[in-house]
Amino acid sequence: MFEHPNFDQFLFDDIPLNQDLILMDEIWMRTYEQEWLKHYHGEDADLYPGYVSHVAARSVNDSWLELSWYPNTFDRFHEISVFLPKMAFVACVGS
Repeated sequence: MFEHPNFDQFLFDDIPLNQDLILMDEIWMRTYEQEWLKHYHGEDADLYPGYVSHVAARSVNDSWLELSWYPNTFDRFHEISVFLPKMAFVACVGS
């Protein structure tokens, strides 16, 4: 998955910090990849299929990733700190 050269793959320890990220359930990953492949070929695509959450990675530990979660995407004043266990991490890609 995510083998196309336009995808950048990041290991857990190399997740970009302090940047806007999209968090999604792994059930949407195949669809996400397929939609971006359509986009790369100039076709209409839904680049955010399913339900996504807006987050920023703040720090990486051996066993977890600290995220700032923004449940209100209209402003950045509603920030909640959450932790994603490493065992729940599936993939991180840039597109």
